Amino acid sequence: MSDWSLATGFPMCRSLPRELTHRPECMERLAFDPSSPNKFLMAGNGFFCVVDLDRPVPNHSDIYPPNHVKAKRFKQEGYDKVQKMDQKKGMNNMTICLRYGGMLFLDFVGANEMVVVEQPWLSVVNSLPDALERKLYGR
Repeated sequence: MSDWSLATGFPMCRSLPRELTHRPECMERLAFDPSSPNKFLMAGNGFFCVVDLDRPVPNHSDIYPPNHVKAKRFKQEGYDKVQKMDQKKGMNNMTICLRYGGMLFLDFVGANEMVVVEQPWLSVVNSLPDALERKLYGR
């Protein structure tokens, strides 16, 4: 096990930020940037998180973009104050990006080059067939 893993502890969910452990979707994929061997991405269907193994695990994650609808869920009293304190110390590890939704694929194609394939939910709904007519008896 690495020094980072030993410092984080087991099970890891106790020491990870609340913004990661209380998500309705789970981590589905990992992506590694060849130019940064100590950084990787953890991704789910509607988010990805940048993890830097050289930095300690923060109490709270930064969320990008901060005005996203899903980011408002984690706005709670005291969160902004803790986040500003962590940024002053340079502990902005585990930033969560909510910019993409319905991600089908995420990976690095080269050094500092990432590709994201997403299928917006509205396009899925529009591709569904029309609803069948349902007859109501007794009316």
